Amino acid sequence: MKFKIQNLKLKKILLDIFFPRRCVECNREGEYICNKCSLFITESLNNINGLTSVWDYDGVIRKALKEVKYRYTKDILNELIERAFKIILNDQNRFNGLLTFLINEKPVVTYVPMYKKKERARGFNQSEIIAQKIGKIFNLEVVELLRKTRETQSQTKLNREEREENVRKSFAEARPFPSQAPPQGTGLSRRRNVLLVDDIFTTGATMGECQKILKEMGVEKIRCFTLARTI
Repeated sequence: MKFKIQNLKLKKILLDIFFPRRCVECNREGEYICNKCSLFITESLNNINGLTSVWDYDGVIRKALKEVKYRYTKDILNELIERAFKIILNDQNRFNGLLTFLINEKPVVTYVPMYKKKERARGFNQSEIIAQKIGKIFNLEVVELLRKTRETQSQTKLNREEREENVRKSFAEARPFPSQAPPQGTGLSRRRNVLLVDDIFTTGATMGECQKILKEMGVEKIRCFTLARTI
C-alpha cells in the first residue's frame, strides 16, 4: 500500500511538471481555478425542493465543467469536488439540510448513470466520482442503483419539453433496492433513503426521471445533490 501511495504521489509530481495545471479562465499556472478567478464564482441557493447545489452554472464553473464533459479532464473534477466540500463543511448553517440528511439519516448514495458505451469512451462517469467522494467523507454506501438503458442525444440545445421527452424511459433499476436485510456481501442496506448525485442540474428532466425509477423501486425519501445548477 505504501508503495502504491508513493507511486501516486510521484505520478502527480510528474504530471504537474510536464502538464501543469492552468486556470480555465485566465490560464494562470497552479490550479484549474486560480484564487483571483475564484472570487467571481457565484454560489448557488440550495435546499430548493430537496436539491442542494454549491454553485451557479455560469462563468468559470461552467467552463470547468465543460472541460470535464467534453475534454475528459478528470483532474478538474477532483479539484471542483475538493472545493465544493470545503465550502459545505465550512458553512454548515447554509448546508444544514444536506448535512442533516447525510449524518442523521445515513442514506444510500447513488448517481445518475451514463450509457455504458459513452462511459467507456469518456473513461469515467463524473457523477459517480462525486458520489464516491460523498460516500468516503460521510462513511456511506455508494451503490449503482440505476442504469441507462439507451443512448440519448445531448440535452445541451434542447428546451424543457424536449429534454423530458429525450430522457423518458431511458433509465431502469440496476439492482433491487431491498425492503429486508440483503444477502451478505451485496453492499446494500435496509435503509430506504437515497441521495441522488449528478454534476449539473438544469431543467431537472434527468433527475426527475431517475427519481421516478427510485420511487418505483421502493425508495421512501430522496434528496438530490449537484455541484452546479442553472440560474
